[in-house]
Amino acid sequence: MSFLRFNILFLSVISFAYSQTNNAVDSSSTSPLSDGSWAIQFKITENLTLSSFNGVNISLKRHFSANSAVRLSVTLYGNSDKSEDELNDSVEQYPDTDTFANGEGKNFYLNVNPQYLFYLHPQNNPSIYFGLGPFFDYRYIDKNDTRLQYSADTLYSTETYTTDLKEYSIGITAIVGIEIFINDYLSFHSEYSSSGYYGYRDQITISKRDYSRIEQNDRINTRKSSQDGFYFNGNKVLFGLSVYF
Repeated sequence: MSFLRFNILFLSVISFAYSQTNNAVDSSSTSPLSDGSWAIQFKITENLTLSSFNGVNISLKRHFSANSAVRLSVTLYGNSDKSEDELNDSVEQYPDTDTFANGEGKNFYLNVNPQYLFYLHPQNNPSIYFGLGPFFDYRYIDKNDTRLQYSADTLYSTETYTTDLKEYSIGITAIVGIEIFINDYLSFHSEYSSSGYYGYRDQITISKRDYSRIEQNDRINTRKSSQDGFYFNGNKVLFGLSVYF
């Protein structure tokens, strides 16, 4: 489904749900936008399923008044894996050899994004809001890949590739959004954000090839690269669902 078709479908669902509320939240009920209320936010994907909002593990919002709230979004990701495969791409060149590849890697990512939200007219439905807040990103990747090629009972060659990557960014995100309340507990919202930040990236890649028969041809290549600067990004419009409690 194209993004345009998804937007049309999403807005149609919103319009239908919004019409069921008689274009306003019931004045006899307690507004979700009130001091002490909490909300968990989810992202609505193109196939109308729910996922983490803005790609985060958790997004929590707490109101201190009808106009003001604080939202905290945290993403934490990490994994460690190993693999081992037998390769056949060298059979024609070396018919009497066996080639194996194994690798292991670690990947860690952390994002913290607190934001202050201000609702322009919280008594209205839908309600427009603005937001501003700092964010911090950190990513670390450590990857090792080894390729072993055996000839009969003698090791022919070993190729090793090691990648060490560290990057971080720190900056400010500004948002503007609109929220439509279905009832006192559920709302749909769409949101656009842009960010300015300083980013730094440092990467070291080492490739090594060892020959058990031709020792003088052993090679080690080391490549270091670093990059930093100030950046400005505009992000896609996000659609989400908030559950108040």
